[in-house]
Formats: sequence, structure tokens, C-alpha cells
Amino acid sequence: MMLGDLYRLLRSGHVQAQGAVDTITQPIIVLDQNLCLAIANNAFIRTFKVERDAIAGQPFLALGNGQWNIEELRELVASVIPKATR
Repeated sequence: MMLGDLYRLLRSGHVQAQGAVDTITQPIIVLDQNLCLAIANNAFIRTFKVERDAIAGQPFLALGNGQWNIEELRELVASVIPKATR
């Protein structure tokens, strides 16, 4: 398989995942293994009035100029992530 073929497969998978997440009417984000924003659905974009490109890849706790960097939220995320499965 050529590099271009692999890229197209990965891109297709991302587009499908984004489409599935966008059907949910509640604000949803998907974080990567480093707790950076991988996907935000349309409801999140509308609710928090952000640009998708501006937040993509940003650390979750840095979003909104750090307004998500709350001790209780950090503790909750830290307690959930080790238990999460795919």
C-alpha cells in the first residue's frame, strides 16, 4: 500500500468519525491520548462560539484561554481516563 493510499484511508476514517459525532445534539469533544482536542462536534462549536480550526489539537485545559483549567475538572478527567476503553 502506498503512502497516499494510507492517507486517504485515515482521512476517510476521520471524516466518518466527525460525521457520527456531529449528529449528536449535545456539545461533544473527543480528546487524544495527550488530552488535546481531536474532534469537536457542531453543537460544541455553536455553543462555545469557537472556530473548529482554532481549537483543533489544542490542550483541553487550555481551551477558552484556560477557563477549562479547573482543579475539580482536572481531577475528574484524570480519574476517568485510566478507566476508559475504546
